[in-house]
Amino acid sequence: MGEERVDAAGRVHLLAGASDGIVRVRDVPWLDAHRLQREIDAGRWEVVRRSITIVGAPMNERSTWRLALSSASPRAALDGVTALRCAGLSGFEDTIHVSVPRGARVERSAAVRIHHLRDFDEDDVQAVDLRRVRPALAALRAATWAVTERAAYTVLAMAVQQRIVGAAELDASLGRLPQHRRRSKAIAGAVVEIGGGAEALGELDFAQLCRRHGLPRPSRQDRLQRPSGVFYTDARFAAYGVVVEIDGIQHLTVAQARQDHRKHNELQLSGDVVLRVLGAELRCDPEPFMRQLQRALASRGWAG
Repeated sequence: MGEERVDAAGRVHLLAGASDGIVRVRDVPWLDAHRLQREIDAGRWEVVRRSITIVGAPMNERSTWRLALSSASPRAALDGVTALRCAGLSGFEDTIHVSVPRGARVERSAAVRIHHLRDFDEDDVQAVDLRRVRPALAALRAATWAVTERAAYTVLAMAVQQRIVGAAELDASLGRLPQHRRRSKAIAGAVVEIGGGAEALGELDFAQLCRRHGLPRPSRQDRLQRPSGVFYTDARFAAYGVVVEIDGIQHLTVAQARQDHRKHNELQLSGDVVLRVLGAELRCDPEPFMRQLQRALASRGWAG
């Protein structure tokens, strides 16, 4: 009997070693309840959220993901930021997100946010080691579930910057998102900006903000000939010598940053005041920048 127990325990330990220290109870149907209980009573194993953990074995982030999936239905998949982190995203922390089909029975946990999805589709799931939603859809859902629009924009931008997903993939997956009265437009706008349409998008937002704040109407895409080249301004208040440059995510590349610095320096040398703002800032939190712009215009003679 002792030899049989060691055999069973050894098999469980082998499985645990290949799966971040976690073995789902449903994956070891050959392990009967009496055998399992003997290992628990001996202090060698614990059962956490329908999974066996080896007492004293090192645990890592992937272990917590496995436990999260284990507590949900067999069709559960990591989703949102968690799916992106599983795919390699770094630098963005959040609650563990797991999606299940609507109506699935799950074990609730304060550490895991379960999303019951009406449109849950197995074709959206990658079953490579850990079940996770494909990056493009996971990124868009992460943006939808984010606490703020700033966080929504950030997770989309980081996913593209770190090559977890391409901008074109995000755009192609937009139709999969349910309509959200507040977020849909903002997320679609962020995808456009990330995809390289920041100029048109940012300038449109900016023109609306100027009207809302009672500011003069700026000219757009003014062509300026300067000693180091020809430059186009995003928005220019020529009567007051104030220029606004609206930066999208593509401005973070070295080549674009070099061009931006040349333009900035030329405008400053010609006497203009140059203010820069992220396109996302105009949508998420424009008021601090608009106050700066009012100050700049007032210092150049605008009477308000």
